[in-house]
Amino acid sequence: MGILKILLVILVTGFCFQTPVLSFQNLTCNPNDFQALQDFMTGLSTKVGGWGNDFSSNCCKWPGITCNSSSSLGLNDSIDTYRVVKLELPSKRLVGKLSESIGNLEQLRTLNLSHNFLKASLPVSLFHLPNLRLLDLSFNDISGPIPVVIDLHSIQSIDMSENILNSTLPASICVNSHHLRVLNLGVNYLSGSLPPGLGSCSSLEDLRLNMNELRGGISEGLVRLQKLNQLRIQGNQFSGPLSKEVGNLINLVCLDISTNSFSGTIPDVFHSLGRLQFFIADANNFSGQIPPSLSNSPTISLLGVRNNSLEGTIQLNCSAMTSLVSLDLGSNRFDGPIPSNLPSCRHLNNINLARNNLSGQIPESFKNFHTLSYLSLSNSSISNIFHLPFKYYSSVKT
Repeated sequence: MGILKILLVILVTGFCFQTPVLSFQNLTCNPNDFQALQDFMTGLSTKVGGWGNDFSSNCCKWPGITCNSSSSLGLNDSIDTYRVVKLELPSKRLVGKLSESIGNLEQLRTLNLSHNFLKASLPVSLFHLPNLRLLDLSFNDISGPIPVVIDLHSIQSIDMSENILNSTLPASICVNSHHLRVLNLGVNYLSGSLPPGLGSCSSLEDLRLNMNELRGGISEGLVRLQKLNQLRIQGNQFSGPLSKEVGNLINLVCLDISTNSFSGTIPDVFHSLGRLQFFIADANNFSGQIPPSLSNSPTISLLGVRNNSLEGTIQLNCSAMTSLVSLDLGSNRFDGPIPSNLPSCRHLNNINLARNNLSGQIPESFKNFHTLSYLSLSNSSISNIFHLPFKYYSSVKT
């Protein structure tokens, strides 16, 4: 009899432990999330493969949907259900517009609808999702303004590049977005100046506003972003001097300000930028010389200042510039001889000195180049170009 009692206890205990697991496995999609996804589908003129016409009650089984139980999310729902935490449908050829119902997916962490054909304007509700961390709507045809009020407390990455957005950059974009690390709004039609509130994005590491219609200068807010390692604002209408305060961006790895209208001299602040590898300032209105802190930078790999009005002799300290790989000084007003110390830049393999006022001859020291694969001296008065020992070079107008 004692043995039977022990077996009965083991059986009952095992059943009790299994019951919650079985209950968890039988959870279905939260009704509010289910309705939000149905409304999302209604806004599309194409079908999502695998979703079908007659929706199953468990939307968590649909392709592109990831769910977690409400209890695992720490919610105190009266009935434990599955909540949608990810909606990921990149490159599905979706056509249509984004429904305001997206904002009803209140537990959504990831929204990736990139590389589709979504049109119309952005739903306001999307920018009030309290748990959203990653938003990727890049490579669509979304137009209109970015909502003025943005309240994304958990957001870490926003990518809305390659669309047709045409508003100013909202001042509220950083008010409650203290975790935002990536902001990519490149290749749109954004206009106006950079809002001072941009400095509130204290965690921002990657800022891309390239190929828009932004104007003005580098804002005070922008130069407070000391965690920034990527700043790409090329292809805009920024003008005026490049602020010396850019030296505060001590973690920059890439600074691309090309194809703007910056003027004056390039500030001598590169000694503060101890991680900078890429400085690209082509097609501006810079004058004067290359600043000493830049011509002595040990970290610069790519130095591009083509198509400006820089002048004087070319002075680079190749003993210090141990990382330099590509040098583009073309279409400026540099004069004097070609620097004989360039072979001392031991990793240098790409040199463009074309369309300057250089004169004299190719230095004898150039025979010591071991890595050079491209040299352009076109439209310069160099007399011994055809004695070059290199396989690749452009023709020179003598």
